[in-house]
Amino acid sequence: MTIYLLAQVFSAIGALCVAISSFAKSKNKMLAWQITDYIFTATANLLLGGYTGALTISISIIRNRLMIKKKMTKTILTILIILQIILGSYLNQLGLIGYLPIISSVSYSLA
Repeated sequence: MTIYLLAQVFSAIGALCVAISSFAKSKNKMLAWQITDYIFTATANLLLGGYTGALTISISIIRNRLMIKKKMTKTILTILIILQIILGSYLNQLGLIGYLPIISSVSYSLA
């Protein structure tokens, strides 16, 4: 019960960070707030046993960090997407629902 409550707190903080990111005046600040959200959300996923979600979020942190540092290339993006699909599929224990974080993150990466 305590872990569930802690995960909810982390998720709420993450949601607040996403809200703040939508008001960011620059792309880099928006990405930084998204990274902060991802850290809290990944922690919540780990606490709740959502390993596929935590993995895809961790790769999203790397993606956003590379975008902030202006080191993202199409090759690196392709490698990150392939990693998300392969590792996410390996860790998936929830069937079709477990693929939702992978699909979401890949579609965000491509957009």
